[in-house]
Order: sequence, then C-alpha cells, then structure tokens
Amino acid sequence: MSTHARQAYLEGEVLHADPVELIRILYRAAIECVDAAAAAIHGKAIEEKTKQISKAQLILNELSLAVDHEKGGSLAKNLVELYDYSLYCLQDANFRCDAGPLDEVRKVLTSLLTAWQDCPAPGALPVSMLPTIPVTEGYESRSFTY
Repeated sequence: MSTHARQAYLEGEVLHADPVELIRILYRAAIECVDAAAAAIHGKAIEEKTKQISKAQLILNELSLAVDHEKGGSLAKNLVELYDYSLYCLQDANFRCDAGPLDEVRKVLTSLLTAWQDCPAPGALPVSMLPTIPVTEGYESRSFTY
C-alpha cells in the first residue's frame, strides 16, 4: 500500500472510530513505532530510530493525558505509571541505542492492547465510562502520521 493510500485509510479509520477503537488504534500505532525503532537499531539507522521512538513517545504522552484520574481511581494511577515506565524505557533505548528496553515497551503495549480488545463495544457501556481523548489545541489530523 502506498504511503498516501495508507495515510488516507488511517485518517478515515480515525475519523469514524468510536473512543475505544481510537485507543486501540493508538496502541497499534505505538507498537508499530517500537518495532520500527528496534529494526532501525539493528540496522544502525540512528535517524530512523530517533524518529520512531519520538512518535511512540508522542502517542504515549497523548494516552497518558487522556486518562481520567477522577473516574479511574487506582486503575488510572496504575495505567499512568505503566505509560511513565514505557516512556522511560523509550528514552533509555534512544540514549543507549539498545533494543532491549523496546522489547519491554512492546510487552506493556501489547498487554494493554489485548485488554482494550476485550472491552465491550461502546454502545454496551454507559457514556460516563467511555474514555475521552483530548485534542491538542491547533491539532490537525493530517499532521499526525505513523
């Protein structure tokens, strides 16, 4: 699939996704970035490694900002701690050019994605239980690429 076609597909998927599916999309995108960063490390492509780790960090930061601490209680606190740990591992992998910490991040993200895949459809949940995803001021969907 060409880059343009893939971008158009992803944009359509994001624009028509419910909040739970948006979370799943973000986890899949972060996992893709982690895998690409690991491949770049193994291929000694330092610029690509940095680019992919930066994308994964941006995604994790957005996921962390979307956590509702008031409604989530200790679950929200634990989730943010997992995001923080993953961000630390990404920074470590970037600094040391070591794919080991990326494996750890991949495990965390895969586990979280699996949990979100087991969530019921949004229509099955009361609106108060659905996640919210804040949109950064000035954000345009066309500017976010995987």
